[in-house]
Amino acid sequence: MNQENKNTKLPKSNKILILAVVGVSFTALAILIIFLGRLGIISVSAALLMLVALVGIYSGFGILIAAHLMVKKLE
Repeated sequence: MNQENKNTKLPKSNKILILAVVGVSFTALAILIIFLGRLGIISVSAALLMLVALVGIYSGFGILIAAHLMVKKLE
């Protein structure tokens, strides 16, 4: 791996932007699931299961990204 790729970091404004996009997408999906549950399009138990799965997906990918960054630092 060359030195240029090893020392490239995102500027602070890009990190904040990425965090904001992830937060907005999570909130939008959660609101959509709750809205569909309230309308009766999906059952309440299905809506709860979808919300639990949504939290699991976001936290799981967050852990994977954190592990990737830690391994990348070791190289």
